[in-house]
Amino acid sequence: MALHIVRTRARQLANNEVRAALSAALEGTGRALVFASSFDQALRLQHELADAGFPTLGLTVTTPAAWADERWEVYGDGRHLVGDETRVALMRLELDGMAGIELTEEQSPLPQSPGMRKMLCSLAKDALPAIPRTSAGDLDLSAPLARDLTPGERRACQIACNYASRIASRGFAERSEAMVRLPSVLGEAGAVQPPIVCCGIDSLPWATRQMLAELAASTEVTLVVRERGSLADQMAELLVAQLTAQAGALGVTVDMPDGLSEATGAPSEGASDAACDADIDPELAALKAAIFREDAPTISATGAVSNRQVRPHRPRRSASRSRTLLLQVRRLRSSSRGTWRPLGVSSPPSSRRAASPSAQPCARP
Repeated sequence: MALHIVRTRARQLANNEVRAALSAALEGTGRALVFASSFDQALRLQHELADAGFPTLGLTVTTPAAWADERWEVYGDGRHLVGDETRVALMRLELDGMAGIELTEEQSPLPQSPGMRKMLCSLAKDALPAIPRTSAGDLDLSAPLARDLTPGERRACQIACNYASRIASRGFAERSEAMVRLPSVLGEAGAVQPPIVCCGIDSLPWATRQMLAELAASTEVTLVVRERGSLADQMAELLVAQLTAQAGALGVTVDMPDGLSEATGAPSEGASDAACDADIDPELAALKAAIFREDAPTISATGAVSNRQVRPHRPRRSASRSRTLLLQVRRLRSSSRGTWRPLGVSSPPSSRRAASPSAQPCARP
C-alpha cells in the first residue's frame, strides 16, 4: 500500500482527480472512504458527486475526527475521549498544581493565563503522543526532541505529560492518542479499511497526519491538493511535506508525481474541470491569484466582477458600535480607468465613500 499525492487546479471538490481515485477504490474493493476538512465540505462534496451522476453506493464521506471518534468507541480500550470542557478543567488543575512548585534556575515559569491554558489544551488535543515520555509518565529529556526544547517548552511539555497521566487515571483519552493508536488497533481486530481519499484539506494536526501515514501502510491513501498558483495554497504544500515526511519515517511508499495529474482536464460526465475553470472571468482569476500577495500587480477593473459587501454577524449589544468590519469588493465600471483598491476595515456605512477611478492598486485584501 502507499500514500499518493495528486495535484489539481480544479475548483470543485468532486473534481476529476477525486472521482478517478474514488472510481478506482470502488472498482477494487467496492468501498471508499473520503475525508473532508469539515461537515459542510463533506455535504458539499456529496452534492457535487450527485450532480455529476457519480455512484455513491459504498462511499462514506466524513471528517478524520468524526471517523476516529466512531472507530475508537468500537475498537478502543474502553476509555472515553476527553471533551473540550473536561480538557480545560483538567488542564487548569495541572497549571494550578505546578504554580506552587519551586523552580530551579534552568526552569522557566509559565503564566497562569487563559492564553497559556488554551495553548496547552491545543498541544494535548493535537499532539500529545508526539511528546516523548518515560515509563513513569514524565518528559523524556534524553529524547532528541526534548533536547532541542527551550526551558519554557520543556515545562509546557511536562505539564502535558502530567495531564496525560491524570486523564488516564480517570478513564479518559485524548483524541490525538486515539488517532495514533487506531491503525494498529484496527489491524489487531482484523478490521480492513477501504481506500481513503482526502480532498479539500489544506492543513492537519500532527496526530491526524500520523494516523493517515500509518493507515497508508495497510491501505491506499490519496491526498488531492490544489495547485492554482496562489500563495494561499502554500498551506497545502506544507501539508504535503509534513505528511510525506511522517509516512517516510514509517517506511510507507510515497507516490508523488511531478506536476499536475493527467486526469486534469480529462473529459467526464457533464462539463470537465478544465471547462469549469475556463468559465472564470480573467479579472476574477487575477483577483483570486492576488490574494495575500504583497507583490500583486495592478489589476484594471473591467466591470466583470460585481459589488459585494459582507457584514459578519454580531450581537445586538456589541461593545464596538462605532466601526464595522466589512469585506468590500468594489466594482469600477469599464468606462472608468480605475484599478482595484485594497480590502480592509472601513468606517460605518454612513461615512463610506464609493470607489473612485483614482483608487490605489490592489496589493492585498
